[in-house]
Amino acid sequence: MPIGFPKGKPFVPAPASRTITVPGFTTSEKRKISVDERRLHLELGGLVRRWSWLRERLAGVFRLASATHQSIADAIWHSSKSDAAQRDMLIAALGASLKELKLLTNDDHNAFQQRIFDEYIWIAKEIGKHSHDRNDLIHSPIALFFASGAVKAKLE
Repeated sequence: MPIGFPKGKPFVPAPASRTITVPGFTTSEKRKISVDERRLHLELGGLVRRWSWLRERLAGVFRLASATHQSIADAIWHSSKSDAAQRDMLIAALGASLKELKLLTNDDHNAFQQRIFDEYIWIAKEIGKHSHDRNDLIHSPIALFFASGAVKAKLE
């Protein structure tokens, strides 16, 4: 079988653009679209910043659980670019620290630390349960669709 297009079949080039132009939005409709897009960008940006803030708080807990110098704990924490891997690392460090705490004398401070580390493990697992929703929002393509003459937009 020969390589290429079959003989006798005309070659039809692809259209120059695959963009569909939607005719005629009024000035007020264009303003509304612009406001909706800015609101979407603002809310997604806020989500990204709050998630980064949360990851840095978890880094602080990792420093505490790993019982190592801050620069070493930070280097270990930031060596992984995956949020899930960082949470797994945190849970492992907290679990190991809990085992060590249980070997020590059981005074009020030790019992307090054990309760706190248990809570941190629970928190890290809860964050993991919600991480898929965050990933869907941040990494999914989002488009605003407007019906002809519609005032409301559909977000997908």
